[in-house]
Order: sequence, then structure tokens, then C-alpha cells
Amino acid sequence: MGVGTADFQIDGGTSFDETVANLGAGVKYAVTDVFSLRGDARLMHGMDSGESDYLVGVGALFKFGTSSSSARSQSKPAPAPVDGDSDRVPNSKDQCPNSASGVVVNAKGCAVVLDADQDGVSDANDQCPRTDKGAKVDAKGCYVVLKEAVSISLNVQFKTNSSDVLSSSYAEIKELADFLALYPNTSVAIEGHTDSSGAAAYNKQLSQKRAEAVGAILVDTHSVKNSRLTPVGYGEERPVASNDTAEGRATNRRVTAVVSAVSEKIVK
Repeated sequence: MGVGTADFQIDGGTSFDETVANLGAGVKYAVTDVFSLRGDARLMHGMDSGESDYLVGVGALFKFGTSSSSARSQSKPAPAPVDGDSDRVPNSKDQCPNSASGVVVNAKGCAVVLDADQDGVSDANDQCPRTDKGAKVDAKGCYVVLKEAVSISLNVQFKTNSSDVLSSSYAEIKELADFLALYPNTSVAIEGHTDSSGAAAYNKQLSQKRAEAVGAILVDTHSVKNSRLTPVGYGEERPVASNDTAEGRATNRRVTAVVSAVSEKIVK
């Protein structure tokens, strides 16, 4: 539809204007991509004269060249780049085409070695990820550990007919307590002994009291669990020196203990 103005010039000098409105419809049929046929019909009505005319038209259209929009519609989408190892780097740019799944890679598709604890073993393979810097580690990133047998002995002396622990023995008892703290899976038998003075039955009881006295210091003063201690009194049964001399008898009045453990040391 549309509207326009017509200017008529007639021989003899007569002229007039006519405002014309038109309404029409048509069809266009594409025979090929570049050749089309077109037909339309219109009603032409003069607004000033009141007269109407009909207009019928046919035509042919031929396109030269291709528009950018049609070129895009006719072009095929580019194929997705091939990424054989799924590392988001296409094979055409991937210099390490067989990267393991989940490994962080750089722009060339090669693994980026992350080593948070700087022990020479990548985080992906590190089973001990928080080792101290400078410590020797194995292929799994765990400490190299040397094991060796260690032990400590206790020898506490007593006065005749007494189960009181002498103050001079406190330091040695503390060393035993410290050893037990370092190796919490160990237990210890605390052995009490006497010299041969007095009745054997009495000496048995006395040696038991001596062993229990040392155990009490370990428990009460050094917080060693009582379940780790086994006090045993042997009386005069196991002398280590002759009871015929004062020096020998003094040596036999004792409480002994030996604790052994396996020590693990980190190699640095």
C-alpha cells in the first residue's frame, strides 16, 4: 500500500494535480537461488477525482553476486577441533598428546609439574604432600626412614631394709620416663632386688615394695600410664655381686629395668 501525487500536463496548457492512494498484493517465486518471478495487482484511487484504476504487473528478477547473510547461511559450521587426550588443547597444538587425565597442562598441552612441598615429587604422585623441605624422600614423596634398636636401663639403689627411693636416683628415673614418652608403645618390667640379709620371704616383700616405689614415681611424677608398668619383686634370688661384702650387698639392693624399642629417624 502507498500514497503519492501525480502532476498531469495536457496539451493546451491545462494541468492539474491528483493525490493517488494504492493498495495491492503480489507474489514472488524463487525458481533458483539467483532467478525469481514476480506478479502483483494494485487498485489505484484518485483522492481528488474519485476515479479508480487497476494495475497488474509481472516481472523477472536476477541476483548478481551473493549477500553476506546468504553466504553465512550456506556455509557449513567448522568442525570441532580434535582433542585426543581431553586436556582442552587441540591435537594440532598439543605437543604432549597423551597427557594423563586430570593433569594440569600448559598452552602446549604438556603437564605442569606442581610440587607444593618442593621435595622433587609432583603433587599428582606425592603420597606424603607435607614433608619438610630438605628431607630425603622416596619415589612416593614420603620420608626415607632409618630404623635402629635403642634401649635404656634403670638401676636405682636403696638403703638397707628400706623401700624409700633416694633423691639421687630421681634423675635416672626421669630419663626412663622420657624414654617411655618417646616410645609410647613400649612397656617395662620394673624388677626389685635385695641383698641376702634377713629372711627370704621378707626380702621378697621388700623387693616388691621397692619396685612399686619406683613405679609410683613414674606414674605420679611423670604421668606414665600404670598399665605400661609391671613391678616384680625377686628378693635375694638374683644377686649381681657378692653378699659377703658391704659393697656387694649395696649393689644387690636395687631396682632395675631395661626398655627396648625401634627408633625411626628421618634422613635429612
